[in-house]
Amino acid sequence: MDIEKEKYSINEISDMLDINSSTLRNYEKEFNLIIPRDNRNRRYYTDKEIEILKIIKEARKENHSIDTIRKSLEKHDFIESQQENGINLMPMDKLTPEQLNQVQEQMFNKFSEQLAELVITREAEMQQKYEEKLSKELSDLKDSLKDQLQLELKNHQEQLKGENEKLINYIEKSRESDKKKSFFSKLFNK
Repeated sequence: MDIEKEKYSINEISDMLDINSSTLRNYEKEFNLIIPRDNRNRRYYTDKEIEILKIIKEARKENHSIDTIRKSLEKHDFIESQQENGINLMPMDKLTPEQLNQVQEQMFNKFSEQLAELVITREAEMQQKYEEKLSKELSDLKDSLKDQLQLELKNHQEQLKGENEKLINYIEKSRESDKKKSFFSKLFNK
């Protein structure tokens, strides 16, 4: 739950920061500040706007250009957070068409960012699941191939053993038959 922020009128800010009210209005336009307004459409400033105005005042004192200051504020997300806070504090019926367009653009940008983050997250999750599934399938395939190769190897070993036994039997029979032959029949192969 948000604590009610202290609100300052344009005259109070003008005195506090020693910046005249027309300059404050110019800053609002030049730096795309969204200054909240009350029910009577009067500007009021919170601590966030004061912080930004102090930064702008200091930068202007150092003769920085408007573009340089704007880029610096954008770089540090001062403007975006200020605009979000300013719009949130402001009644919707008090927003100008330009501010409504800004709200619409901000909402679209936030939605786009969130959608992009969601897509990236989902892609990462899907890729991880796919990699896990692929890893399991590869492991299963490896195990299956290993089993098949072991079976083939066993079959070949048994076949080789059978062929070796036949060869040994043939050699033994050959030797026995050679023992029965006479010396001359062995010599002349008869």
